[in-house]
Amino acid sequence: MIKNILQFAFKNILKNNLELKNAHKGGECYIIGNGDSLKYFDMRKFKDKVSFGCSLMRAHKDFDKMNIKYYITTHPLIHSPLWRGIETGLYLEKNPFYKFWHTINNTGYIQFIHPLDYFFIKDKSNYRFLHNLKRLPLSLKYCDPTKSFSFGGGSIEIMLGLAIYMGFKKAYLVGCDYFFKPYISGHFWSRFEQIIGNDNFFYSELMDVIDNAIDLTVITRVGITSHLKNVQYSDLFGVSENFKKA
Repeated sequence: MIKNILQFAFKNILKNNLELKNAHKGGECYIIGNGDSLKYFDMRKFKDKVSFGCSLMRAHKDFDKMNIKYYITTHPLIHSPLWRGIETGLYLEKNPFYKFWHTINNTGYIQFIHPLDYFFIKDKSNYRFLHNLKRLPLSLKYCDPTKSFSFGGGSIEIMLGLAIYMGFKKAYLVGCDYFFKPYISGHFWSRFEQIIGNDNFFYSELMDVIDNAIDLTVITRVGITSHLKNVQYSDLFGVSENFKKA
């Protein structure tokens, strides 16, 4: 009942997403995650294509040197002073990210957020909204952000779904270290060393769903491959890796 009411209430604010359909038809883009591998890349190299960013990428010291046009922060109430974190139900706690999101400046990118954050944003001109309140199964049939958007299982999934909706024909995955083989845990902001995992691939279902919808290439580090088509950063740009702390 509550979900039906919310879907009806949010119907109109999703209409603006229609302007993005095939807005980049035939183009190429970067899908930038928050992985540890970003510490080894000169992010200025990725300015030649439209890019998607997510999570805490806004805190990267070289953010303004990239070409981020679309930004994903769709966790419900992430812009509210109170949120439920990883908990479920009616549990609420102080939002540790509230100050961060309300003190940074939007440099012209479109930021996708959950409709529950609508009332916590003063200037909504650079914001768009996404939800999957219907709990639709992951499918290209429901890859439509003007309605309940089934690509909502995480930032990478959302960015790929939006890239497909916008008509991109090819995407390079940067800092998406769970696509590495073996996968690597860690983030660009972490002071701890990366953790090398096993050969598990967490995105098999997603790859099956979007098969042939978009051409993907994973940008890896020296000596690392991927479950998908891949190219090492040094080979792609003809420069060596250069470790830098975030």
